[in-house]
Amino acid sequence: MNNVIVKKKPDNLIMEVVNKKTCHKANAVKTEEAVNEIIQNFIDKGKIEYACLFVVGINTGSRISDLVKYRVCDVVKEDGSLEDEVTMIEQKTKKHRTVYFNKACKLAFQIMLKGGKYPDEWIFTSHGNRKSYITTIDGRKIQKPVTRQSAWNNLMWITENMEGHYSTHAMRKTFANFFCQTDAGNIYVDGRNVAALTQALNHSSSKTTLTYMDIQETELSSIYNSLNLGYKVLKDYADKI
Repeated sequence: MNNVIVKKKPDNLIMEVVNKKTCHKANAVKTEEAVNEIIQNFIDKGKIEYACLFVVGINTGSRISDLVKYRVCDVVKEDGSLEDEVTMIEQKTKKHRTVYFNKACKLAFQIMLKGGKYPDEWIFTSHGNRKSYITTIDGRKIQKPVTRQSAWNNLMWITENMEGHYSTHAMRKTFANFFCQTDAGNIYVDGRNVAALTQALNHSSSKTTLTYMDIQETELSSIYNSLNLGYKVLKDYADKI
């Protein structure tokens, strides 16, 4: 993703490639105020598709490669209601992962599905002028989803005046940051406590520690459903359309 510049070495004029930006790891968005600012900025710029993509990303912790693959049939039941969860195979790891959809995710889906779509259509499609289509086997033309590069470009653009580096992986890190500090009833998972406990128990990873703590699926669902990052901003938008 990094831009590169080419310069000549003064001694022997051999060309070398030098990173223009070095070690720019994605930062987490660490406050709800900043989260809401990003979403509102997308809305103000007429980029509702990226606002919704961002909301689903920060509330599920899905990688961008998985987010852009969502189709209507993945999140909408036969009766027209939205799924509460979906089990997917991650593109990067090829592992199964269950993702839970809280009310912020569901509102984002509802906004993107406004006007109706076929079950095989992608959810996150561009609202801009640059649209591309594919033809289905039954002769329909359906719009392709937003690309990973487009999502990366738009998030970098909308956060260019914010301190930090917010590429698409920032969504996953933002999810992790809030997930580990979320009070879900009587369940409290603090990332710093997990890290300290991992060291104290001499576990090889925090994943082992979480297994040791016996985090149940119902508890994971409660934590997901308590996040709802960006819900208020999207709700204000949805109420106006």
